[in-house]
Amino acid sequence: MAISEIDIYRTAKIIVDGCGEDAVILASIKADKFLAIGDLDGHRVWLRVKKAMEELLSNVIPECARMN
Repeated sequence: MAISEIDIYRTAKIIVDGCGEDAVILASIKADKFLAIGDLDGHRVWLRVKKAMEELLSNVIPECARMN
């Protein structure tokens, strides 16, 4: 079952709200744990969550969200 982008961002937002910048470290640890047990799907999901966290914590506004 594929996980939607909205679910990835919802997960990232919840963890970022609770952990702040430490959320990225938590996502890295989760990704590593899934990789260690050979769960590549779980590993990929947590890498996506980590990327979303980094975007949420960034001060850069995505091009598609900028008002001209």
